[in-house]
Order: sequence, then C-alpha cells, then structure tokens
Amino acid sequence: MVVRIVDWQQLRELRLQALADAPHAFGSTLERERAFSQDEWRLRCEGSVWAGAHLAGRPVGLACLGRGPDDEQQTCRRIFAMWVAPRARGGSAATALLHFILGWAAAEGARFVLLNVAEDNLLAHNLYLRHGFRPTGEWEALASNPSVRAVEMRFDLV
Repeated sequence: MVVRIVDWQQLRELRLQALADAPHAFGSTLERERAFSQDEWRLRCEGSVWAGAHLAGRPVGLACLGRGPDDEQQTCRRIFAMWVAPRARGGSAATALLHFILGWAAAEGARFVLLNVAEDNLLAHNLYLRHGFRPTGEWEALASNPSVRAVEMRFDLV
C-alpha cells in the first residue's frame, strides 16, 4: 500500500467516486462537486492535505486533513474526508491513510486531530476507535442529510 499526496485531477476522480459510493457519509453531494470547475478543484488542494492510497498502482482511497474555521491555530487539525473503495475495504488502505494523515498532523505540530463520522457508519466508527480516536460527546447534523448525526471523535497526538 502506498499513500501519497494527490493532485487536483486525482482528487476530483477519487472524491467523485467516494460521493457516488457513499453519499450518506459526507457533508457534500455528488451533484454539487461534479459541477466544480478546475479552479475550484485546484483551490481545494491548496487549503488542505489530500492523500490517496494506491494498491498495485491503482487509487483505492482518499483522506483530507485541514483546519476548521474555529480550530485552535497551532494545536488542532481535522480529518474532513476519508473513504476507501469497496474493493479495498477490510485491507490496509484505511489504516495506511490514517497513519499518513496523523503523521502529517504531528509533523505540523498539532496536538490533537478531530473528525466527524456518521453515527450509522459503524465500520468507520469502529476503525477510528481501534486506532485510538474517542468520542467527544459533540455531534452535528450531517449537512448532506440532516436526519443523520455526525459524531465528533478526537485523537490526541501528545
């Protein structure tokens, strides 16, 4: 498994695959992001770290690390998106993406990482628990489907 930073074209391809495969898991929609221009995709690459997991030379996963508008400047990072293609689920892609993203956050000097996961996404929720994330007790309605709660989880780097 190889994880590396993706360019805007790879980001577009993987993100649209993720939204098509798991529309219930993200705060955006396939229709919304399919309409993004090249400039919008390039801009997304500038503001965050987007990593892709590759197996046998083929992309099989995507993760995004960045800062939220209310995050403490130097100590907090957020995982805004994470997805693994159905053909690679149950393998090492999700773990490789998490290790890469958490390593990046630590290298930037972050002290903790937050993420939100749809409460009905048990596979993802359990993955995060196995890797040391813990629920904070906070939640919000998922923007793409307000009837679903997105539970906040935290991983302490130090």
